[in-house]
Amino acid sequence: MSGEAPQMTAKQRRTTTRVFGVEFFLAYVCDLSYNSGMEKSIETKRLVLRPWREEDAPFMHQWLCRDDIAKACGVHPHASIDDSLAAIRHAEHTPGYRVVTLHDGCPVGAVALVEGTERARAAGTQAELIFWIAAPYRGDGYATEACEAMLEYGFGEMGFDSASCNIVGMNDRPMKTAVRLGFEYAFVERTRLYDGEVTSLVYTVMLKESWTYRHRQR
Repeated sequence: MSGEAPQMTAKQRRTTTRVFGVEFFLAYVCDLSYNSGMEKSIETKRLVLRPWREEDAPFMHQWLCRDDIAKACGVHPHASIDDSLAAIRHAEHTPGYRVVTLHDGCPVGAVALVEGTERARAAGTQAELIFWIAAPYRGDGYATEACEAMLEYGFGEMGFDSASCNIVGMNDRPMKTAVRLGFEYAFVERTRLYDGEVTSLVYTVMLKESWTYRHRQR
C-alpha cells in the first residue's frame, strides 16, 4: 500500500438546522446509509456508549455549564438543566451522539460523531468527532477508548468516509488524544468564540482508508 494519503472527498448535498447557535448540516436521506432510528449502545472493554436519555440532564449540565468544555464542543455553556434537556432531545433525533458510561452505569463523559457540522465542512470531511471526559475520570484512557469505538462505528455502520477532530485553543490533552487515534494535522485558523474570545482552532483529519489500514497493522 502506498504511503501517500488518499485524496479526500466529501458529500455535498446538505440541509441545515440550527440548535443553540451551532449549525448542523444533515445529509439528505438519499445520501445516508445510516438510519437515525437505529441508534444503539456500543460496548468496549470498560465503557458503554449509549444514546442520551432525559435522566442524564443533570450530568450533562454539571459539565457543559463550564466554559472550557462548552468551548471545546463549540456550544454555549448550559445555563440551566432546561438547556441540557433541550440538547438531549435534539440528540435523540440526530445520529451520532453518545453519553459514555462505565459498565456499572456511572457516566464519565460524552462522544459524538456528527455528520456535516460547520467545522467538518471547513476541514473538508464528512463528520466531526467531538468528545469530553469529566474531570474526575481523566487520565485513564477513557477518551481514547470511547473515540476508537465511535470511529469504528462511524466508518462502519454509519458509512462515513472521513472525519475531523478540531481542537480549540491548542488544548494539549485532546490534541494528544487526536494524534493517538491517528488524526493528522490539516491547518489552524483563528476563531471567535461565543464570548468574543479569539483563539486558535486546530483542524485534524482522518480518512476511512487510513483508519482501516492503521487497525489492520495492530
